[in-house]
Amino acid sequence: MVLPSVQHFMPQEAVVSFLAQHLLLAQPVKLTAATWGWAIACSMLLIGPPGSGKSQMLERYRLPQSDGHNRMLAFASNVSTMGVESILREQVPRGVTHLVTPELQTLILRKSVVWLSFVGLMLQAMEDGVEDSWVGPRKKSYGGARLGLIAGIATDAWYTESEELTKRGFTSRMLVCRWDRTPENVLRSTLAENHNDRSETEPVQINLIDRRRVAISERLANEIAHYAAQTDSGNQRRAAKRFVTLTKVVAALEGENEAQAHHWAQLREVEWAWRVQT
Repeated sequence: MVLPSVQHFMPQEAVVSFLAQHLLLAQPVKLTAATWGWAIACSMLLIGPPGSGKSQMLERYRLPQSDGHNRMLAFASNVSTMGVESILREQVPRGVTHLVTPELQTLILRKSVVWLSFVGLMLQAMEDGVEDSWVGPRKKSYGGARLGLIAGIATDAWYTESEELTKRGFTSRMLVCRWDRTPENVLRSTLAENHNDRSETEPVQINLIDRRRVAISERLANEIAHYAAQTDSGNQRRAAKRFVTLTKVVAALEGENEAQAHHWAQLREVEWAWRVQT
């Protein structure tokens, strides 16, 4: 599979697909700057109105596991803390890097201890990794397992829950993107489906790139850090790390061993997608 090239005025679905695939490919890239260490599983939150196709886009990555395709993804429409624990213990060691849930609001609606326990566990899994936990006298070990999250959420649910999610540090661990499709764009998709055109729903296979070292100069890393400080001042360190990682993925996909300014510029061509107004 060839990733879509970045260009101005890309359709929304192409931009989000580009970002999602780069986030998934970030896991195998080894970073050489001492301050960054190994790339962690980057995460994404996709905000869009119901019926706009965001869930459909994410579902395109759900392929039969028996075929060995997209084995880095674990899909769940509804998941509990116990479900995440199972993924961390059993599936992460076998290569799963991300949990994909197209409708995060279905989990939020559960509220109570179930939702809060899920958030608490994912806060660890999305960043430092989950080591040991105690349930009464019983110890559960996860070996530092990390798990990224790619989720969709309805716009109204985002406006209702964004403050709480931000306060808990949930969204700071994710690349928050908007899914803004015009009514004309949605109509085009509907007419295509009526015409049995399945091009927008065809499965997408992701081929992981070989693990490789990708360096970055201090000058470029500093430029990205300043950008992160301007765009996400409250979480600039995490944002800077995420943008550095994505820039290195762009370089790696071009077969380069060092990220250059033009790789960063290529990524910034779609920056409007992550400039979300809350």
